[in-house]
Amino acid sequence: LREKACVVCFRYGKQNYFLSVPSSSSGASAWSIFKKASTAQDRIAYVLGMSTKNGGLKILHKGMVLYPNTKRSASEISNQLIDLSKSSCKGAKPSLVVMGTRSGKEVTSAPGTASHSYRAVFFSLFQWGITFLFNTTRSVIGGIFLFAKSLFILPAHQDDDGDRQRDN
Repeated sequence: LREKACVVCFRYGKQNYFLSVPSSSSGASAWSIFKKASTAQDRIAYVLGMSTKNGGLKILHKGMVLYPNTKRSASEISNQLIDLSKSSCKGAKPSLVVMGTRSGKEVTSAPGTASHSYRAVFFSLFQWGITFLFNTTRSVIGGIFLFAKSLFILPAHQDDDGDRQRDN
C-alpha cells in the first residue's frame, strides 16, 4: 500500500499535514474507507472537514490559486499537487497552503434580520443627524458668544510711558 500511495504535504493555519493519497494507477478498493476521496483535493477536504463545492476549499502555491481551477480536470490538479508536494516536502515548510471554511462553520444570516437591518440603518442615520445638528448648533452659539465677548471687553492698551492702562 505504501508503494502505491503518494504523499501530499500542505499547511493549514500553523499546522503542517502529510496525507497519503492513492496514486492514479492503484485501485480505489484499499481507499474505500474514504468513500469519494480519490484525488488529492478530495482527500484534503475530507480530512479537514471541508466541502470542495461552493468555494469551501482553496489550495495555494506561492500566492497562486491551484484549486479550484475550472480549466483543468480534477486528476490533473491532483497530480500537480502531488508533484509539488514531492519537491517541497524535503524542505522545512510545505509550499502548498490550504484555506477554507470547515463544514458547519459557515457564516449565515439569521432569518428575519433583513427587516431589522432597515430599522438599524434608519436609527443609525437618525442618531447621526441629531448628533450633527446638536454639535453644529453648539459650535455656532459658541462662536457667537466669543464674537460678542470680543466686542464688549476692551483690550488693554499701552500708555506713552509704557504702562498698561484700561479705558474707563
